[in-house]
Amino acid sequence: MPEAEAVDGEEALKRIRGEGEHAFDPKQTALLETSSSNLNVLTGGPLSSAASARFLKEDPNWLLIETSAETATVLIVSEMNYPGCEATVDGVPVAIYTTDYLLRGVIVPAGTHRI
Repeated sequence: MPEAEAVDGEEALKRIRGEGEHAFDPKQTALLETSSSNLNVLTGGPLSSAASARFLKEDPNWLLIETSAETATVLIVSEMNYPGCEATVDGVPVAIYTTDYLLRGVIVPAGTHRI
């Protein structure tokens, strides 16, 4: 995701409905329910055409995704973020953020990683 913004749930819902002060383009911006200090690792700007994410394994309660990007990015999966969900990047636990009001998002550092 080229851009990420820290918002609360109410603002995310307004933006998605087209009721916010700023337009929402889900191809361009991820709305993460967190503080802006958690987004400091993201540099913004367009992703390179070489950035990728691919499923290596998908079970009802478990996903394995390999990502590759030249800059830190947000990986968003189109599954609802429920309490108790856990994520790791290369085996190290990381935060899952409610993204775009109800989805799961994980901040992934530059390089190739398994989530």
